[in-house]
Amino acid sequence: MIKNICFLNGSCNLKVIDETMGNIKIKDIISGIDFYICDCYVLDERIILFNNLSDKELDTLTKDLKNILKRNTIFHIIDSKSINLEFKYLVSKLIEKRDFNENKRYRKRYRNE
Repeated sequence: MIKNICFLNGSCNLKVIDETMGNIKIKDIISGIDFYICDCYVLDERIILFNNLSDKELDTLTKDLKNILKRNTIFHIIDSKSINLEFKYLVSKLIEKRDFNENKRYRKRYRNE
C-alpha cells in the first residue's frame, strides 16, 4: 500500500529496513539513493524515514500516509544529525520522543479535567 502511495505521488523509490540492519548508519543505508523511505517494524512500531524530498512532496506524502497508517506511526525527516546515527539508535530515540510527547499530552489533558 505504501508503494502505491509513493508511486501515485511520483516518488516510487523505497527501501525496507529489517532487524538485521540495526547497526548500520543511516548514511550508509541511503548512500547513492536520491529518494528514500524506510518502512519498518521495530518492536511492533512502524517508522517512516524521509530523505531528499521537497516540502511539497513531503507534505503530500505524509498526508496520504497518515490516512492509511496507524495513528502511532513515527515519521522522521533525515537531517544532518540523524544521518550519522545507527538505525537502531535512531529508532530508540524516535520512540522515546514520541512516548514523551504522548505522556505530556495526557498529563495536560488530565490536569484540565
